[in-house]
Amino acid sequence: MRGWVPNRPRTCNCSFNRDTSAEFFVDFGANIAIPEGGTVGPISVALTLDGTTIPTTTMIVTPAAVDQYFNVSRAANVSVWKGCC
Repeated sequence: MRGWVPNRPRTCNCSFNRDTSAEFFVDFGANIAIPEGGTVGPISVALTLDGTTIPTTTMIVTPAAVDQYFNVSRAANVSVWKGCC
């Protein structure tokens, strides 16, 4: 994968004039359902970065029965720390 590194004012003592993060466009899609024998209720999925949920990517569906499939998708711009120098 390659990220886009924006040309922003320097934020560290690097000799390079770059920020310490790279921008990625993340696109996610899936079919989700409650499996046979499961309990009917809302299903919630979200993208996470380093174990932390990205709030704007939360997707919630509420099936009426098991094996009722839903398609969910979300896209987000994500900043990933790339380190310094």
